[in-house]
Amino acid sequence: MQEIQTLNDVDRLADFVKEYKNLLERFSKLAAQDGIEVRPYKDSQNLMFSKMPVEKWEPTINHLRKYVESCSITVQSGESLLNNATLVWQMLKSYGLSPQSDIMDKIKSTDVVEFYNRDNVQIFRNLNFFKICSYSFDEILSMPWWELYNRDEEITKLIFQEAVELFTANVKKTKKIDIKPHYLEEIASAYKYKMEIVINYISPLTSDGQIQAALVVEEAKLFSN
Repeated sequence: MQEIQTLNDVDRLADFVKEYKNLLERFSKLAAQDGIEVRPYKDSQNLMFSKMPVEKWEPTINHLRKYVESCSITVQSGESLLNNATLVWQMLKSYGLSPQSDIMDKIKSTDVVEFYNRDNVQIFRNLNFFKICSYSFDEILSMPWWELYNRDEEITKLIFQEAVELFTANVKKTKKIDIKPHYLEEIASAYKYKMEIVINYISPLTSDGQIQAALVVEEAKLFSN
């Protein structure tokens, strides 16, 4: 449980929570327009966000703000949020990131697409992600991944190695991932979804010539619910 040390922190948290809830609800309504149900939170009076370390409040709000604004702009342009190319491009623009020239052609309409920054924080997920997720959006944004999902430890190590190599080697090219299909299970969600995952590509996203994030392309099939 997050310990709030000062009255200033109490005031900041109140302001952040107000905006955070608004953004979660906005996104839930946008997703619903494409027939995707996303619960903004489990309990509006007991947000997981409020339990995060103080230093993570602002970065989390900033990521969510960019994400929801990108979704809103996409919808206002007349495009569906299920259009991977449009939504991904809008998010890249929002962050000032440049993709590799080949990656967009490798993304299928059914793929799950995610961005992870250098701190291993998921800063983008497409609408297909929510088709295989029974967590609330608040839980996804506020809880560590190892508290949300379980998968084979050896697979986790291989994925981590791929991420480390991308960020440390500074090799600016898309890589086809050679990791066998595996199961990913929700640990503490509403329905404890289990899915089969195939990670197809990892591709660097750059700004000013430096790798700032990784774009990951996956196939995911719901196994049971």
